[in-house]
Amino acid sequence: MKRNYLIGLSALFFASLFLLLVDSNNLGFSSDSITYLEGAKNIKAGKGYIFDDGQLINHWPPLYSILIALTSILTKVKLLYSAKYLHALLIIGIIILLDKIFKNLKLNKYLSLFSIFLFFISAASKVFLWQLSEGLFTFFNLYSYYLFLLWAKYDGKKTLIGAGVISALFFLTRFAGIGFIVAYCAFLFFFKSSDLRKKIIALSLYLIPFIILVIPWFLYAKTMGANLQDRSFEIHLITVKHLENFISVIKNWFFGNYITVKLAPFFALVIFYGLFKERKKNSVNVLGYIRKNGYPILLAGILIILYLLFIVISASFFDRGIPFDNRILYPVFPFLIILIAILLQFLYSKKVKLIFYSLGLFLLISFTASGIPVYKTYYNHGLGFTHQKWKNSEVIRYISKDDNLIYYSNATEILKLNTSKKGKKIPNKSRSEELNKIKSEVLKGDAQVLILKPFLWPDYLVSEDQIQQKFQGFKYVYFKNGYLIKYE
Repeated sequence: MKRNYLIGLSALFFASLFLLLVDSNNLGFSSDSITYLEGAKNIKAGKGYIFDDGQLINHWPPLYSILIALTSILTKVKLLYSAKYLHALLIIGIIILLDKIFKNLKLNKYLSLFSIFLFFISAASKVFLWQLSEGLFTFFNLYSYYLFLLWAKYDGKKTLIGAGVISALFFLTRFAGIGFIVAYCAFLFFFKSSDLRKKIIALSLYLIPFIILVIPWFLYAKTMGANLQDRSFEIHLITVKHLENFISVIKNWFFGNYITVKLAPFFALVIFYGLFKERKKNSVNVLGYIRKNGYPILLAGILIILYLLFIVISASFFDRGIPFDNRILYPVFPFLIILIAILLQFLYSKKVKLIFYSLGLFLLISFTASGIPVYKTYYNHGLGFTHQKWKNSEVIRYISKDDNLIYYSNATEILKLNTSKKGKKIPNKSRSEELNKIKSEVLKGDAQVLILKPFLWPDYLVSEDQIQQKFQGFKYVYFKNGYLIKYE
């Protein structure tokens, strides 16, 4: 079968499988997902990229919400469900892009397909199951990488301009794209040409279209009377916990299942034996292969290193809340897959069969053994706020009766996704006096307080102890997933 047909069929297969997987539970939702949904709703209504209270959404850039709204308009699907169709299209696009990259790297169609399979079966790629911007960010990032490979090969000005445009799009998807933009600039300035004039021209061709496309976002934020983003400088260096989380995520990508851990020593011995055997033959020139294929390896390495450095700097000086979790680290995962694909192609081209098949089999077992349980659990139970435990919870069923009460809660996201009730967030610590107003509304019978558990309790909200002290003497109705405070 011709390569294009094979890749096309694979793209349709993975996208269809994805839609079947998310059909029963929809995408997983987190607090950020709710923000994206709220932004999309107001964009669709012509109000702009704002919260329901009219404030600019400035923690996350607007492109993902814009595309959710656009997908809903074009497909006539409710906003709540439109993102899954957007994600299916992104999966198709990413598969096509990966194959174009692998074709540029001279991988045969079967190695390309194998690498694509590893990419999507991995537990790391569960980010596609969440209504979050990682899939869109990955698509634009791979596209920019592909354009840079073309530019490094053919030195075309239009290609570099295109890379600047695509980089602007991934910046407007996630501000973390700054790390990759710095990496691309470093590649242009330090590694492609020794001529200063050519360096400056290349940087200009890349940065000018980028700046032109992101300026409207700055201007829009200014017209809304808001900062471009809500982070500020303060020193809070990363901790040992951050490093432990980082190591845990990388470990789960490659050794996320006990089967892999048990088999790893055996495969390591086989691979070391293969290396010893080939070393005696002196038939494998690794450095020569790296020199010949230097730019793809170098660029992928720079992107990984500088993105991680950007995350460390951001967590240390601008946003103490950045978790070193799968979502934050995922943007480097596609480039690790590309480096793995290059390594497999090298082993295959040199006919180093023992190492090639051993490494390939280990990766297949590792990624499949860690990925399938994740997808199976998601299919059966869902993720985040759309998890079955919330949809079918006793407390949600209890408050679903027909009334016009306002529910003050630590988890208004659950109410928004699983009920038609009016939910308002319990107040911030800085506005704790608002508890008196809530108490008055509960006394009048206009409102109730709903505390859901287990649920992440943000540090900025008043504490549960404060709420219980304020509502001493009120009636508490307890459920498995939380409790209700009302007045009778």
